[in-house]
Amino acid sequence: MPENNRLLFPQPEKNFSAKVVPETTVLKLSRASFTHVGADTALFENLNLTVKWSSKVGIVGKNGVGKSTLLEIMANRRQSNGGQPMYWQHKGLRLVYVAQHSEAQLGDFMKNTPCEYIQLRFKRGYDVEARPTSTFSERQKPSKKEQQRLVEIGKRHGKKGKNIECVVRRYASGANADDTLYEVKWEGLGPADNSFEKLSRFRFLGREYLLDEFNERMDEAWGEMGERPLEQNEVSRHLLDFGLNEDTFERRIEMLSSGQRSKLLLAASFWTRPHLVCMDEPTNYVDEESVESLKNALRVFKGSAIIVSHHQKFVDEVCDTVWEVSDRQVAVSHRLKN
Repeated sequence: MPENNRLLFPQPEKNFSAKVVPETTVLKLSRASFTHVGADTALFENLNLTVKWSSKVGIVGKNGVGKSTLLEIMANRRQSNGGQPMYWQHKGLRLVYVAQHSEAQLGDFMKNTPCEYIQLRFKRGYDVEARPTSTFSERQKPSKKEQQRLVEIGKRHGKKGKNIECVVRRYASGANADDTLYEVKWEGLGPADNSFEKLSRFRFLGREYLLDEFNERMDEAWGEMGERPLEQNEVSRHLLDFGLNEDTFERRIEMLSSGQRSKLLLAASFWTRPHLVCMDEPTNYVDEESVESLKNALRVFKGSAIIVSHHQKFVDEVCDTVWEVSDRQVAVSHRLKN
């Protein structure tokens, strides 16, 4: 197989996969309905869907029936807005989403190279494109009265009269959580004023909830295995597994073909070795040889996948479960892969 058509997905992180079997439910949506803003009728009504470990689910249907919207809901990128919905993910599940149009995720990085894109997307340690499954930070954010008090604390005890705005990166771990160092950005100050702080500093300034949110996102991204280093060599090796050769590494993304951009999005999405990948029309913008490579990569991938596709042969040869979207409902069928 030519190197530029190579596709080799990293297998899911073992600490999770060792705890589940093919019959294990890893994702569930119950009693969910959805209506677009301004629409007279619902797009979906009372959906009840499950995804099993290692299953490959194909979402099919006519144009306009809501396939991509359903995928976004399953990927936790869009919320159900009707019925009494319940969205559940298996504890420790690492889920990623790959958009249909590369501009949706690459638009702000067109002047960067593929290596720079991955380094920037994961510069905080976790995937900045990912949607956190936890609602901890929303529950714990201070009230307006408390926010004002924290502003005053920042004026007296922060850096240059400012409080902590966010955690940029976790750099060094000590013997226990109290000794771990975090790079922080201060409100209204530039990167040159970033500093390294410990847990005690966050507590003193009333910003411990920012640290809790950051650590939760890191746990969601990496679990027990620890984050991958973002050195050039590590990123370059990863890109090679997705059919991007060394000639593309130093090109700006705006100079890449549509197919190469699609491969870059795949590579970035698999950087954390996910357990479940949600793909919207992954066969678009790639040639037939690349479609075959994608089929083979998904067949040997031991994790789960949910795939929107109009490519019937692709669905038939890859998916063991099909969700057919029609008339506000989803018909589920199971099949043996060819």
